[in-house]
Amino acid sequence: MNENTTEIRDENVHQEITTTPTPHTGTQQTQQSTHPSRWKEWMRQLKEFYIECVRVLKVTKKPTMFEFKTIVKVSALGMAIIGMLGFLIFMLNRMLFG
Repeated sequence: MNENTTEIRDENVHQEITTTPTPHTGTQQTQQSTHPSRWKEWMRQLKEFYIECVRVLKVTKKPTMFEFKTIVKVSALGMAIIGMLGFLIFMLNRMLFG
């Protein structure tokens, strides 16, 4: 960058603003150039995310009835254990602190 170039950094946009004096009026003209590298990087990441989502959807399958029942039982057991633990903590708190 030369002395007439000012760099503006933003989290989402990277721009260079170049000011050059005009010979006739003595005022300065401003030119902006937006770097497409961040846009291209964002689009690349979005495309990769889409490809990964499609891959996951192709690999997944509907669970069998046995798998579904097992998942329901394990989830219910986990919720019951967490509920009992919370109730015990509540009762201890009431007995100790009133």
